[in-house]
Amino acid sequence: MSDNPFASIDDKLLGIISYITPIGLIISVIGNKDRGSGYVSFHIRQALGIFALSMLAWLVRNMFFFFILSTMTSMALSLAAFVLWIIALVGAAQEQTNPVPVVGEYFQDWFRNV
Repeated sequence: MSDNPFASIDDKLLGIISYITPIGLIISVIGNKDRGSGYVSFHIRQALGIFALSMLAWLVRNMFFFFILSTMTSMALSLAAFVLWIIALVGAAQEQTNPVPVVGEYFQDWFRNV
């Protein structure tokens, strides 16, 4: 019997969970620790990249809140992160491993050790 409480969750569900809040991302990482599924790892890397993009938007908004350009940049990054999140979530639900447009390949490369 495994000590991993998330070991019984199937790959598709772990892929979907990875996109649902940072807690879901942590659950997916723990659930995939022993099994090493390439499918789940792919979605963990995509979710981590989208989360990082969201945090960048938050950082831009809060550090430079008094500049109109930073507000527009933050809004654009937030919208881009939301659209990428929807695309990635639908892909995980359809059991696909297509990287999100524009930055998905970078996420796979940057987080390859995850």
